[in-house]
Amino acid sequence: MLGPRRDRRLRDEKRVPLNLRTAPAIRQQLEAAAARSGRSLSQESELRLEQTFRDERVFDETVDLHFGRIGGDLLIGVVGAVFTAATEVCRTQHFEYWLDDAALQKEVATTLRFLIGGEHPKPEPEVTPTVAELLLRQIVLRTMTSDSWVAERRERLGPYADLIEGRVRDLQERYETGPKVVISTAPVAIESY
Repeated sequence: MLGPRRDRRLRDEKRVPLNLRTAPAIRQQLEAAAARSGRSLSQESELRLEQTFRDERVFDETVDLHFGRIGGDLLIGVVGAVFTAATEVCRTQHFEYWLDDAALQKEVATTLRFLIGGEHPKPEPEVTPTVAELLLRQIVLRTMTSDSWVAERRERLGPYADLIEGRVRDLQERYETGPKVVISTAPVAIESY
Protein backbone atom coordinates (compact mmCIF):
# COMPACT_ATOMS: atom_id res chain seq x y z
CA MET A 1 0.00 0.00 0.00
CA LEU A 2 1.30 3.42 -0.92
CA GLY A 3 1.70 6.10 1.72
CA PRO A 4 0.57 9.70 1.42
CA ARG A 5 1.56 11.40 -1.82
CA ARG A 6 4.38 13.92 -1.63
CA ASP A 7 4.77 16.51 -4.34
CA ARG A 8 8.42 16.08 -5.31
CA ARG A 9 8.54 19.28 -7.34
CA LEU A 10 7.71 21.34 -4.26
CA ARG A 11 10.58 19.80 -2.28
CA ASP A 12 13.21 20.09 -5.04
CA GLU A 13 12.83 23.79 -5.81
CA LYS A 14 14.40 26.49 -3.65
CA ARG A 15 11.72 28.00 -1.47
CA VAL A 16 11.40 31.62 -0.37
CA PRO A 17 9.52 32.69 2.75
CA LEU A 18 6.00 34.11 2.55
CA ASN A 19 4.63 35.56 5.76
CA LEU A 20 0.87 35.17 5.81
CA ARG A 21 -1.80 35.82 8.39
CA THR A 22 -5.11 34.08 8.03
CA ALA A 23 -8.29 33.35 9.93
CA PRO A 24 -8.14 30.35 12.30
CA ALA A 25 -10.81 28.49 10.30
CA ILE A 26 -8.73 28.76 7.10
CA ARG A 27 -5.67 27.47 8.92
CA GLN A 28 -7.67 24.51 10.24
CA GLN A 29 -8.90 23.70 6.75
CA LEU A 30 -5.34 23.88 5.39
CA GLU A 31 -4.02 21.69 8.20
CA ALA A 32 -6.73 19.08 7.59
CA ALA A 33 -6.08 19.10 3.82
CA ALA A 34 -2.31 18.83 4.41
CA ALA A 35 -2.81 15.87 6.73
CA ARG A 36 -5.03 14.09 4.19
CA SER A 37 -2.57 14.66 1.33
CA GLY A 38 0.63 14.03 3.26
CA ARG A 39 1.97 17.49 2.47
CA SER A 40 3.36 20.02 4.92
CA LEU A 41 1.22 23.05 5.74
CA SER A 42 3.51 25.19 3.54
CA GLN A 43 3.29 22.77 0.63
CA GLU A 44 -0.50 22.57 0.89
CA SER A 45 -0.79 26.37 1.04
CA GLU A 46 1.48 26.81 -1.98
CA LEU A 47 -0.37 24.19 -3.99
CA ARG A 48 -3.72 25.82 -3.30
CA LEU A 49 -2.42 29.27 -4.23
CA GLU A 50 -0.97 27.81 -7.42
CA GLN A 51 -4.35 26.22 -8.25
CA THR A 52 -6.09 29.60 -8.06
CA PHE A 53 -3.77 30.97 -10.74
CA ARG A 54 -4.32 27.89 -12.89
CA ASP A 55 -8.08 28.22 -12.45
CA GLU A 56 -7.90 31.85 -13.66
CA ARG A 57 -6.03 30.72 -16.78
CA VAL A 58 -8.55 27.94 -17.40
CA PHE A 59 -11.43 30.41 -17.13
CA ASP A 60 -9.76 32.87 -19.52
CA GLU A 61 -8.90 30.10 -21.97
CA THR A 62 -12.45 28.72 -21.86
CA VAL A 63 -13.97 32.14 -22.52
CA ASP A 64 -11.46 32.76 -25.34
CA LEU A 65 -12.21 29.36 -26.86
CA HIS A 66 -15.95 29.94 -26.80
CA PHE A 67 -16.12 33.67 -27.70
CA GLY A 68 -12.67 34.37 -29.20
CA ARG A 69 -10.10 36.59 -27.51
CA ILE A 70 -11.73 39.88 -28.44
CA GLY A 71 -15.28 38.65 -27.81
CA GLY A 72 -14.21 37.18 -24.47
CA ASP A 73 -12.51 40.40 -23.37
CA LEU A 74 -15.55 42.37 -24.45
CA LEU A 75 -17.93 40.05 -22.63
CA ILE A 76 -15.90 39.97 -19.41
CA GLY A 77 -15.38 43.76 -19.46
CA VAL A 78 -19.04 44.62 -20.01
CA VAL A 79 -20.47 41.96 -17.67
CA GLY A 80 -17.87 42.87 -15.06
CA ALA A 81 -18.79 46.57 -15.20
CA VAL A 82 -22.52 45.86 -14.93
CA PHE A 83 -22.17 43.28 -12.12
CA THR A 84 -19.81 45.59 -10.22
CA ALA A 85 -22.35 48.39 -10.54
CA ALA A 86 -25.13 46.07 -9.32
CA THR A 87 -23.02 45.13 -6.30
CA GLU A 88 -22.37 48.80 -5.54
CA VAL A 89 -26.11 49.46 -5.73
CA CYS A 90 -26.66 46.70 -3.16
CA ARG A 91 -24.29 48.41 -0.75
CA THR A 92 -25.99 51.78 -1.13
CA GLN A 93 -29.51 50.31 -0.88
CA HIS A 94 -28.66 47.98 2.02
CA PHE A 95 -29.67 44.67 0.54
CA GLU A 96 -27.43 41.66 0.35
CA TYR A 97 -27.36 40.65 -3.29
CA TRP A 98 -28.67 42.23 -6.47
CA LEU A 99 -30.56 39.08 -7.45
CA ASP A 100 -32.76 39.67 -4.39
CA ASP A 101 -34.34 42.73 -6.04
CA ALA A 102 -36.51 41.85 -9.05
CA ALA A 103 -36.44 45.36 -10.55
CA LEU A 104 -32.64 45.59 -10.28
CA GLN A 105 -32.27 42.09 -11.70
CA LYS A 106 -34.38 43.12 -14.70
CA GLU A 107 -32.34 46.31 -15.17
CA VAL A 108 -29.07 44.31 -15.10
CA ALA A 109 -30.42 41.97 -17.79
CA THR A 110 -31.74 44.85 -19.91
CA THR A 111 -28.44 46.74 -19.69
CA LEU A 112 -26.44 43.65 -20.63
CA ARG A 113 -28.71 42.83 -23.58
CA PHE A 114 -28.30 46.36 -24.87
CA LEU A 115 -24.53 46.69 -24.33
CA ILE A 116 -23.64 43.25 -25.67
CA GLY A 117 -26.34 42.59 -28.22
CA GLY A 118 -27.44 46.09 -29.15
CA GLU A 119 -31.03 45.18 -28.27
CA HIS A 120 -32.95 48.36 -27.44
CA PRO A 121 -35.31 47.90 -24.50
CA LYS A 122 -38.98 48.49 -25.10
CA PRO A 123 -40.09 51.75 -23.49
CA GLU A 124 -42.30 51.41 -20.44
CA PRO A 125 -43.84 54.88 -20.14
CA GLU A 126 -46.08 54.08 -17.17
CA VAL A 127 -43.35 52.52 -15.04
CA THR A 128 -41.13 54.73 -12.89
CA PRO A 129 -37.72 53.13 -12.27
CA THR A 130 -36.73 52.35 -8.70
CA VAL A 131 -33.85 54.13 -7.02
CA ALA A 132 -31.83 50.92 -7.37
CA GLU A 133 -32.44 50.83 -11.14
CA LEU A 134 -31.46 54.48 -11.49
CA LEU A 135 -28.33 53.94 -9.42
CA LEU A 136 -27.33 50.98 -11.58
CA ARG A 137 -27.66 53.08 -14.72
CA GLN A 138 -25.60 55.88 -13.22
CA ILE A 139 -22.83 53.62 -11.92
CA VAL A 140 -22.58 51.65 -15.18
CA LEU A 141 -22.23 54.88 -17.13
CA ARG A 142 -19.73 56.33 -14.65
CA THR A 143 -17.60 53.18 -14.93
CA MET A 144 -17.83 52.67 -18.67
CA THR A 145 -17.22 56.31 -19.57
CA SER A 146 -14.16 56.69 -17.32
CA ASP A 147 -10.94 57.35 -19.21
CA SER A 148 -9.18 54.31 -17.70
CA TRP A 149 -11.97 51.85 -18.58
CA VAL A 150 -12.18 53.09 -22.16
CA ALA A 151 -8.39 53.21 -22.66
CA GLU A 152 -7.89 49.69 -21.31
CA ARG A 153 -10.53 48.25 -23.63
CA ARG A 154 -9.38 50.30 -26.63
CA GLU A 155 -5.93 48.74 -26.40
CA ARG A 156 -7.28 45.18 -26.21
CA LEU A 157 -10.34 45.44 -28.43
CA GLY A 158 -9.25 47.82 -31.15
CA PRO A 159 -12.23 48.68 -33.41
CA TYR A 160 -14.65 46.71 -31.22
CA ALA A 161 -14.06 49.34 -28.54
CA ASP A 162 -15.81 51.81 -30.88
CA LEU A 163 -18.85 49.54 -30.91
CA ILE A 164 -19.08 49.49 -27.11
CA GLU A 165 -18.37 53.22 -26.82
CA GLY A 166 -21.22 53.86 -29.27
CA ARG A 167 -23.59 51.69 -27.25
CA VAL A 168 -22.53 53.39 -24.03
CA ARG A 169 -23.27 56.79 -25.64
CA ASP A 170 -26.69 55.48 -26.75
CA LEU A 171 -27.34 54.22 -23.23
CA GLN A 172 -26.27 57.59 -21.83
CA GLU A 173 -28.67 59.44 -24.15
CA ARG A 174 -31.49 57.07 -23.21
CA TYR A 175 -30.91 57.59 -19.51
CA GLU A 176 -30.50 61.37 -19.82
CA THR A 177 -34.06 61.68 -21.10
CA GLY A 178 -35.57 59.76 -18.18
CA PRO A 179 -35.75 60.17 -14.40
CA LYS A 180 -32.51 60.58 -12.47
CA VAL A 181 -31.11 60.03 -9.02
CA VAL A 182 -28.45 62.21 -7.46
CA ILE A 183 -25.72 60.52 -5.47
CA SER A 184 -24.17 62.82 -2.94
CA THR A 185 -20.68 62.09 -1.70
CA ALA A 186 -20.76 64.92 0.83
CA PRO A 187 -20.93 63.85 4.47
CA VAL A 188 -24.29 64.38 6.09
CA ALA A 189 -24.38 65.83 9.58
CA ILE A 190 -26.62 63.90 11.92
CA GLU A 191 -27.84 65.80 14.94
CA SER A 192 -28.54 63.96 18.14
CA TYR A 193 -31.24 65.16 20.48
